[in-house]
Amino acid sequence: MKDNDVRRGVLSCLRQIRRGEQYAPTDNLTPEQERAVGTLGKDLCVSAGAGSGKTGVLVERFVGLVSEGGLSVSKILCITFTEKAAGEMKQRVAQKFKSLGMEQERQEVEFAYISTIDSFCSRLLRENALEAGLDPDFTILEEYEASSLQRDMAEELLAQWEETNPEGYMLLLEELHCRDLAESSIELLAKIRSSGLHPKEILVKDDVSPELTETLKGTNLCIKRIEDLLANLSPSSRQREKAEKVVVKLRHLKDVRAEDLQHAHIANLPEINLSGISSDLKENLKTLREDLLERLRRLYWEGVTIRTKLALREFLSQFLQLYQEEKRKRSVLDFSDLIERAINLLQTFPSLREEQRDKFRHILVDEFQDTNSLQKTLLEMLKGGKATPDGGDNLFVVGDAQQSIYGFRYADLEVFLEHKRQTQERGGEIIYLDRNFRSRPEIISFVNQVFRGYWGCRGTLQRAPTTDWRPLVAGSSFAPKGPPSVELLLASGEEGENMEEVRRVEARLLASRIQEIVKNRGLEITRPNLPKAARPITYGDFAILFRSTTDIKLFEAALEEMGIPFFVVSGKGLYDTREIIDLINLLQLIDNPLDEVKLAAVLRSPFAGINDRTLFWLAHHAKHKEKVGAYRNTPLLVQLDGLASIPEIDLTQKERLLRFRGLLERLRRLKERLSIASLMEGILAETQYDSRVLASPNGRQSYANLRKFVELTRDFEKREILGLPQFLRAIRDLRVTETRESEAPTDLEADDVVKILTIHKAKGLEFPVVAVADMGRDPRSYPADILFSKKGGLGLKIINPLTNRPEVTATFEGIDREIRGKEKGEEERVLYVALTRAQEHLILSGSFTRRSRSEPLERIAETLNISLDSADLPDELTFGEEGYKLRLGVGKGSARIVAPLSVRLSSEEREKILRGEPLTLPVIARGEAPEQSHPYDTTPLPVTMPIPRQASQRDYIYSATEIMSYHRCPRLYYFRYKLGLPSIESGELLLTDRAEDELGDSPWARLGTAAHRTLELYRPSSRGVLQYAPTTHRGLEEAVLQALKETLPSAGGVPATPASQEQMDVLKGWVHNFYSSREGQAVMASKEVRHEMPFLFNYSGTPLRGKIDLLFSPEGRGWCLLDFKSSSNESGMLESYAIQMRLYSLAVRALFGVFPERSTLFFLPRGKAVDVDIGPEAMKGLDEWLKAFFEAEEKTSNGATAFPARREMGCRWCEYGKYCR
Repeated sequence: MKDNDVRRGVLSCLRQIRRGEQYAPTDNLTPEQERAVGTLGKDLCVSAGAGSGKTGVLVERFVGLVSEGGLSVSKILCITFTEKAAGEMKQRVAQKFKSLGMEQERQEVEFAYISTIDSFCSRLLRENALEAGLDPDFTILEEYEASSLQRDMAEELLAQWEETNPEGYMLLLEELHCRDLAESSIELLAKIRSSGLHPKEILVKDDVSPELTETLKGTNLCIKRIEDLLANLSPSSRQREKAEKVVVKLRHLKDVRAEDLQHAHIANLPEINLSGISSDLKENLKTLREDLLERLRRLYWEGVTIRTKLALREFLSQFLQLYQEEKRKRSVLDFSDLIERAINLLQTFPSLREEQRDKFRHILVDEFQDTNSLQKTLLEMLKGGKATPDGGDNLFVVGDAQQSIYGFRYADLEVFLEHKRQTQERGGEIIYLDRNFRSRPEIISFVNQVFRGYWGCRGTLQRAPTTDWRPLVAGSSFAPKGPPSVELLLASGEEGENMEEVRRVEARLLASRIQEIVKNRGLEITRPNLPKAARPITYGDFAILFRSTTDIKLFEAALEEMGIPFFVVSGKGLYDTREIIDLINLLQLIDNPLDEVKLAAVLRSPFAGINDRTLFWLAHHAKHKEKVGAYRNTPLLVQLDGLASIPEIDLTQKERLLRFRGLLERLRRLKERLSIASLMEGILAETQYDSRVLASPNGRQSYANLRKFVELTRDFEKREILGLPQFLRAIRDLRVTETRESEAPTDLEADDVVKILTIHKAKGLEFPVVAVADMGRDPRSYPADILFSKKGGLGLKIINPLTNRPEVTATFEGIDREIRGKEKGEEERVLYVALTRAQEHLILSGSFTRRSRSEPLERIAETLNISLDSADLPDELTFGEEGYKLRLGVGKGSARIVAPLSVRLSSEEREKILRGEPLTLPVIARGEAPEQSHPYDTTPLPVTMPIPRQASQRDYIYSATEIMSYHRCPRLYYFRYKLGLPSIESGELLLTDRAEDELGDSPWARLGTAAHRTLELYRPSSRGVLQYAPTTHRGLEEAVLQALKETLPSAGGVPATPASQEQMDVLKGWVHNFYSSREGQAVMASKEVRHEMPFLFNYSGTPLRGKIDLLFSPEGRGWCLLDFKSSSNESGMLESYAIQMRLYSLAVRALFGVFPERSTLFFLPRGKAVDVDIGPEAMKGLDEWLKAFFEAEEKTSNGATAFPARREMGCRWCEYGKYCR
């Protein structure tokens, strides 16, 4: 656009403004939306209800200011709530410019001021770093870093006060009731700063005498009334006797002055029992008990805390100063600094403030209901009073008081409500967008009816200075629908029944209903003009929303049991997922092996696989009572050395404990030598924990979480968080401060799966079907030890020196009441947000017993005019003036669980696999016979298949086995490792997880893993052992039985038949073949022997892992490498085996600094040894081959064509052969 065009556009716009006109938006909008888009020359506050198209309004206004108003893109400041929202806003604005043919403006959007307020402040400070007194390359601390630094400063200051201010130190540590002063100070400081105050500005009332005097006066007047009433009672009256005792105990207050009150006065206040007392006497005694005496106690302790409050205020001021100084030294800022520094910059430099006001001719703010006082102050400074050329204001904010749900992040709804009032008072305009374009009319009617009860007459918003609730109006047309659009599922428990069990019934009831809807194709998308209109509802249309994630696992388990695919979008966050907790527990144990709580947790995890019975007997023998009055106190870790003396633990569990003990010892030796990320990689490589979780339900997400955690750890280490203790402390701070690191993204979110997420995570989103689950849970409130409010100041509890118990002060009680009121209002709004996410169908589910009911469920029942106590609730109800229907389902027993059945792979789907395309398979319930025309063949596959890895070469740890499989057959490698497909053997599904190289070249391949395990368990101590026949030697037989027990039962995921005598004889014969050979004799004579030794090393920057069957040192120096093969066809695989052995030789060099002296393959069935060349030329050939392998790895976009099949004899036994055929 040329300069003259811009000028003409501006002048035209200004003429329209001066005439009070509006410029027309380019899209078809409602009259209210048009006013919001086109009204200029005044401040606007848009109250946008759920689903009212507020984002579209923001986009249209932004584009209109440029296209019609002639403004430059850089002249508009647009503030969003999240970075994600900013990115989406930029994208939509850019698309709009593109549709208008405004290419230059579209390109400018990338650099536009569309961001969060934190990002804007960061940009402002960097652009004016000199004036702000900052290094322009300052770093912004993450929340956990700020918290860790603050804690260090708080503890340092406490230590200083102990020396320099002992009086204040004693007040804070002995008189103030606070379990962790450092932690409480961090939380207090965050609240104080978000309110726009400095700690020195905190209100501390230094005299409560007037309030005490007034309360004493009221107390004595009440006592006088009681005495007058007693005079009219019979002297023998029981009421008179009880009341006189109260009066006698209160006479010591009659002449006391407020300033003379002592602990003893308060300690002697009587307890008043109202039983047996009636009429006026009871009313006065009740007033005395519940009002006057309680207020007297609170006020007295309030006076006692004045010195403590002053000390705490000074401590917080010095704490902030020390913290700021340390940040200045490090050239870092926290998020609060960004806004505070920006405000200070604009206040200090008026010319810069005017420059910014002139720069941003219009300011647009989204989600204004989630701002706080500090952010409001900054926006007011940028806006100014007369910023536009015609003298009008230029601030445009969008918000919805009914969707303010971020109080825990210090958002203050009062800021939005006050801004609305100010906007009207200053001549601005309030525009209401009440038309909901998201939901069916039935859902809107239900939401209105529920919240009319909350807010229409008595709710939180009604009690606020401005009534804000307005009912939603249906704005979209939908096709007629037979089934009701709202459902209520109730799980009812008997009195005294465990609520967890009732919630489990609820979870199954909900899972069953979801499966029923999808299976019966009973619901369709009814909104016309959509690409998916008229198609049946699928799993991908469902979202299950939770207020609390406490029992989310119950619902996950119910979905798993019914074969319903699901994806957890956000639970408690990355650091509270099961797999990350397991890994953190192990790291904590590595750091402190005497932490028995962590040891018990790790032993029960997949890292050790110990059952509860074993853990009980282990603890019993470590801690049990030896004799009367004497207890053992052996550490659990030490008790692992005494497993032989615990007969109650079986051999399998003992072996697991011993292996874990060895693992822990190795990891502890490595912890000082490796970075934390490398230590994690080593843990995952040796234990293959990541591979195990990948095969579990929702394993794809768990695997991605583990990889993300490792990458985040690398980022921590880049920030100089060195050493395991420091890292663990950082993670603890992240969890304590509730820093929400989301789970790792996967493409599951876009698949045909049920989404599980928190209501907060769902804000701003919409789903065809929403199930609001676990509504039977009332939110729990955990008040802090120290409270703060801008109006009330600090609320403390003080230690009573006579009882050594905390006493509540008047200010604490008042602030606590204020906070609880806000929390209750926020809970109501959270429910509103949840219900308004639904487009087509809304399901509410909750559980209750006669004694345990939540307020939300009671409210819903009241709305529907039903009683939860009713034993005969109808299947369908009517609600709303329109007479809409609601489906009601009640469950009282265990929901029926239908297990999923494998489906069969079609030739078309097989070709999709070859092309690397994703596969979507239907769910068929077990017990149902497919129809005759069902297009699947006889190859079974599970509904949930392992997912191929997608990490880059340097992010993925390659195993020697998979590299060898590539050499054997690139196509096999592609199926197994790139796509992660399950193997197929004998018509059964087998997730291939064998020890080494047995890739299906004979039916005896199943015994390969058992052979490796037997050779690990059975270690003859001398040559004399072999004089026994291999079929009768007892030690060998026990080892064989144990190996078969551990390996065969898990084949195919189903119980195996007991080991046959033939299998046992074969294994014993293989072991005898080895120890009778020259190699076996050399092993028995060696000074050092290492079995099943794992390794992890970097090859040209790429990590490689594996496990060496056997390393031995005949003379105590130098190593011989040996690998067992259960194949009898040594010639057919020798070339691939050679690749593997040369990789192992590289591993030996990486571990010990030298190549092995000899590398040998030992074929157990024939008792034959074959040496592998590991000379310089051979190793050079390996380097060239590995280079070619990694180059092929990068060529994955061509699908299976980049990985050709090698048609050889092994194809007959290849467990992936049916994919090729």
